[in-house]
Order: sequence, then structure tokens, then C-alpha cells
Amino acid sequence: PSGLQAVFTDPPHQLTLVGPAPFADYITVLEALRYFNTKDEPQPSARNVTFVVQDGELESVAVTCLINVILTNDPPYLNLGGNIDTEVLFQEGGGSVNLLSSNQLVLSDPDGTTLEGAAITLLNSPDGDSEMLGAVQSNQVTVAQVTNSVIRLSGTADISDYRTVLLSITYNN
Repeated sequence: PSGLQAVFTDPPHQLTLVGPAPFADYITVLEALRYFNTKDEPQPSARNVTFVVQDGELESVAVTCLINVILTNDPPYLNLGGNIDTEVLFQEGGGSVNLLSSNQLVLSDPDGTTLEGAAITLLNSPDGDSEMLGAVQSNQVTVAQVTNSVIRLSGTADISDYRTVLLSITYNN
């Protein structure tokens, strides 16, 4: 609004509004104030914003707005490499083949260093029960063979443990 001038000082992250203006103009500006934090994983501690107004002679009592930061649980990231994720060749009579290679598998979680589960599913199996997935269990990650075409991994474990088990996934027919 006209008559108001905004001055931002950093540090201490202070916004000062100065100038003669009607109360309504000050209210409009104060109601438009927004808090932004662009950090991917901000610290979850509370932030305090203090407001003080003055009439040219005296200051008001300070009032505080408490900002509680609520973190969002970001999903884990899985990339098998390449434009079609990954591709392997299975040769009839050649035995089982590993589905993933260590130089292709990227596994991470922006929120932490552990995972709690995974599911691996063979989506189409024209040869039915002759086709099967397999995996090698670790000390921390349990492998459950739900069906020949579905494997479930479970257990709270380091991402590296899940990576090891995922690298052991095989296909056979």
C-alpha cells in the first residue's frame, strides 16, 4: 500500500514497515506475510516470529507467532538404470539369471538410511508356475516367497542391506 515502506534486514531476518498509513494498510501487509523454507529437510524445531508496532512515540508489547515445522515423509527412490529401467536375457536351459546389476541399481531415501519393505512381482508369466523369482535373505531383511511370481522383503534394515537382497533377485523358467 502507498505510504508504507518495507525494509528487510538479514540477519537478524527482520522486516520493518515504516511510514504513515491507515491501520487497514498495515493489516493488509501483515496478513500477507508468509513463511517459506526451501530446504528439502528443514530442522523440525519451532520458529518464533515477533511483531511490534509503534505509533511514532511508543512501541507495543511484542506478540509472537510460533511456526511449527512438520516434516513430510518423502518416498524412497529406486532406479534400475536405463530408459526401460533394466533388461536382462534369459536363455532356455541356462539356469536362473540375476535381474539387477550393481552398477545400475540406485536406492535411497531422502528421509533416512533405513527401509522397511519391498515387493517384487513378475507381472506377466505366460509359462505359469514354471516361471519363478528367487532371492537370498540377509540377517536384517526377510524374504517371503508369496507365490512363484511375488516376493516380499521385510524388516527394518539399512538401505545397503535392501540393496544387497535386491541384487540377489533372480528369474528362472
